[in-house]
Amino acid sequence: MKLMRTLCVKVENAKLFAEVVRILKSRNIPFRSDVTRDCTVILTDSLKYAEEFSSKYGIPIILTSKNDLLGKIELAILSLKGKITYESLVIGLDPGKTIGYALIGDDELLEVKSFNDVLTLKEHLDLIVRTYPYKRMIIRVGSGEFSSEVLENILDLVERYNHKEHVSIEIVDESSTSKSEPKIKSNIKIPKRSMAAVNIALRKGIPVHVR
Repeated sequence: MKLMRTLCVKVENAKLFAEVVRILKSRNIPFRSDVTRDCTVILTDSLKYAEEFSSKYGIPIILTSKNDLLGKIELAILSLKGKITYESLVIGLDPGKTIGYALIGDDELLEVKSFNDVLTLKEHLDLIVRTYPYKRMIIRVGSGEFSSEVLENILDLVERYNHKEHVSIEIVDESSTSKSEPKIKSNIKIPKRSMAAVNIALRKGIPVHVR
């Protein structure tokens, strides 16, 4: 019989709690806000609660803040799977007037979304690179009319973290990526507009030199 793993969330900051709830629901990750002994892992923004729960229950505690929220949520989700890090994270980017984005962790689709401008995308990628638990990351950018601006900004970002974070970039032939349904394990629904980004993430490309 498979044991049920439970994520318990005890976040005091109302805005932070709302964001945790939004992200977990978008990923279809079940959780609860009451903390008991049968929690698998506890996510909290309170040092007081962290010390109390650790002493009372001996349950793994993940302490988070607004600066590392995305990464700590991901660590909590990994804990439910009995893992502490991703062997590989792959990001697919579909450049255009809006930029399609897909994130894959160890062959499972974690997130899809779109960005209206490159700078907002860059800010999101910066959070992923800095806070997510992973051993290696590949950012795959689809070739096309709008790819140069995206690539330039991603290169600027990766050059800051390359040696420390083991991040690399590839340019991918994006032909037919928007026409075929991605074949990948996923707990989330893939909108039609995101199919190209997912397929780009799944397609091996040409490595781009990072200084």
